[in-house]
Amino acid sequence: MNAEDFLACLDAISETSSRTLNEDAIKEISRGTGLIPATVRYVFGGMKHHDDFDFPSSYGFTTVERAITRLYLHFLADECLDHFSKNNNDDQQFTGFLQLLAHAVPQTDPVSYIQQGPDTAAIISYWQEILGEPGMHITADMHYKVLVDSHVTLHSPWYRPVYEIIFNRPELDPSSWPPFYKDSLAIYLHLAQNLELNDPGRPFVAHKLTWLRESAEKNLKNSEYLATVPFGSSFTDPGFTGDKRPDVQAIRLLMDGYLDTYIADLSIVHDVEGCPWDPAVSAPEVVNQVATHLRCSHDAARYYLQMLSLMYPTDADIRRWNSWDAATHRAVVAELADRGLIVEGHRARAGRSWFLPGAWLEGGKKDRPTEEWKAKHYLLWQDLKVRPVLPGSPLLMPIAQLYQQVWQRYIAGDVPGYVELRTKKYRPRKNR
Repeated sequence: MNAEDFLACLDAISETSSRTLNEDAIKEISRGTGLIPATVRYVFGGMKHHDDFDFPSSYGFTTVERAITRLYLHFLADECLDHFSKNNNDDQQFTGFLQLLAHAVPQTDPVSYIQQGPDTAAIISYWQEILGEPGMHITADMHYKVLVDSHVTLHSPWYRPVYEIIFNRPELDPSSWPPFYKDSLAIYLHLAQNLELNDPGRPFVAHKLTWLRESAEKNLKNSEYLATVPFGSSFTDPGFTGDKRPDVQAIRLLMDGYLDTYIADLSIVHDVEGCPWDPAVSAPEVVNQVATHLRCSHDAARYYLQMLSLMYPTDADIRRWNSWDAATHRAVVAELADRGLIVEGHRARAGRSWFLPGAWLEGGKKDRPTEEWKAKHYLLWQDLKVRPVLPGSPLLMPIAQLYQQVWQRYIAGDVPGYVELRTKKYRPRKNR
């Protein structure tokens, strides 16, 4: 910028009492970059620096928008944007964050940045040159929920898995650190299970899982961290020695083919609308089988299938997934309880008062308690507590397949009840 343009910009700033970024510009930049609107508004709408990006209330951010914006600002700062460049030819004294801001200023008319707003086309062009087009768009609420469910929110905001959900990565990752793969896998699977079956972002999640598998196969094939202990074995199996700990084995799910069926299904955008956690949406034929077999109402069949299949079917989630009010939920509970199919109990942090009969697993610091009968469907390590292979125990197969698999197990005679299930180890099959 020459001196004349610089002085003209100062004059324009002095003449502008306030500056609000145009909503159309916010939406356009968000679509082109994948950044949430709150982050776009802060960065390109007159950002003021605050220590550790601790935004004052004047920005009007929700708690979630504040958290996700802080995450992306850390990503943009200190050359993180340049980290993804193929040839890294950008001026190393001019970080990716500042270069992004520089591209927002029209080169032929800098004053228009102050008077009319940023050059949205230049911002998007620079972003996509470095990072590619965003693979999908998720809301701040979705991003936050995925991180919370994946148990990675306490990681440093510089930690790549927390911010690169939406980015294309054409090169394989060079990391040989198993926690990176565990956390990335948890995030992608939690994201996958929260997408509706007709979400256009599903194939991108399949792409990310494939990319992660190829990276792991390149970098971890002979890793000293990976054990040969079968999933579902004891948490204290003697095969877990030294660096071969249970908590870093999750990437084997991807490398050994357990997720092949799920990845194939994610590659498809199904012509199905509605919440997939509701089996009436994702597996209606199974609901009909349950209702016929148990001679119960359709709603009772839906709820019982959820209770049999899902790790943490809290009351709040059930009502949201099934679009039920409290009265409908109570009526369904009464119908199943009268048959002895579910029992009332108290489990700290369970978020529900009704459970399958039989042994149950205590919750951990971050995991809710759940029924032991469900363990084999989530490959839990055997213990008195919930010991997930992946943080938060996300689905490891298409939800329709899970409902079908659980019901087939039930009608084959393996039903919940007060029987000690630990007397026989289970060997879960791969979902090929």
